[in-house]
Amino acid sequence: MDLITSGRVDELVVEEMSRLGRNAADTLNTIQVCKENNVNIVVRAMGLQSMVGGKWNKMFDMVASILATVAMQERENILERTAQGRAVAIAKGVKMGRPAGTNESKKDFLNKYEKAIGYFKLGLSIREVAKTAEIGVSTAQKVKKTAREMGLLEDQ
Repeated sequence: MDLITSGRVDELVVEEMSRLGRNAADTLNTIQVCKENNVNIVVRAMGLQSMVGGKWNKMFDMVASILATVAMQERENILERTAQGRAVAIAKGVKMGRPAGTNESKKDFLNKYEKAIGYFKLGLSIREVAKTAEIGVSTAQKVKKTAREMGLLEDQ
């Protein structure tokens, strides 16, 4: 959007109308911003273009609002069908989520990463701890967060 409003984009190409926003209002807002900045929107799957001969295509607005609403309705239908499917599966006895016994306590988790906690106490950054302790950056972040929650590290 920043590129569009700064005038550095002439054309926005998407595969489907639904890619322009998360819901109908968001999609229509994106279209309006493009319209205000003379950016041509191309919807490849439907062969639609918002500008014809350098002028805004008024029919595009009508089609876009209909398609945005249909896309939003389809998303809501998918969520509803998914929820119904889960409910049926649970009624049949299917277990959802992680298998029982696979969650470890915070204490057990931190015991595996005592070295990393020590490095944090020395003042090393998350990336430095990850590299030194030979763990992933996201694991180092989780160790730091959990250690703070358990009172093993002070907020820095």
